[in-house]
Amino acid sequence: MANASSESVRIVTPEFVVSFPHLKEPHAFKEGDPARYMVTMLFPKEDEEALEGMKDVAHVALAGLFGDNPDKWPRKLWNPFRDGDAEYPDTEGFPGRIFVAAKSTRPPQLLLQRPDGSRVYTQDTEEFYAGSICKASVTAFAFDQQTKGVGFWLNAIMKIRDGERIGHSYNAEDDFGEVEDEMSPTHDEQEDESAGAKGKARKSSRRAF
Repeated sequence: MANASSESVRIVTPEFVVSFPHLKEPHAFKEGDPARYMVTMLFPKEDEEALEGMKDVAHVALAGLFGDNPDKWPRKLWNPFRDGDAEYPDTEGFPGRIFVAAKSTRPPQLLLQRPDGSRVYTQDTEEFYAGSICKASVTAFAFDQQTKGVGFWLNAIMKIRDGERIGHSYNAEDDFGEVEDEMSPTHDEQEDESAGAKGKARKSSRRAF
């Protein structure tokens, strides 16, 4: 069975609020887990239709692995579109939002969008603080292991504009006012498994989520 081609499962996300960014160094949440560069993307529930494109590519990735008929897919599939109210009701930024994690084994490309709409590369991971507003290029990948489902690789992330910092992000200027020099404190994270795959999975009439 042919996996979905990399082009068919790659997409640029809608704007999201950054949470728990680990873009400078790879991070493992639990001992023994592989360290990854990662970001959690927070999307407003009231605009859930904006996630339809991401759900489409997730479906294509699943079809590429498990076949075109969703009725024949495994019963329990990991859903990457998580409910912030249900899972993290007491974590700042999560209530009222859908959260989706994206990860990478390699440092993702970092970009800044200027006020005039032009874009530039950057190496300054501090721009991508928890609360900043970004878009990302992600690639959906399906997996068939002890847990079966679909997730997203993080290819690149682009900061669109500043946002209100949320709890797990700290900026000294919030306490001490504007800082004139360019120094800033340090904060604390695939290959595209389908990149070499051939063929494009056909999308069926029903999705997993």
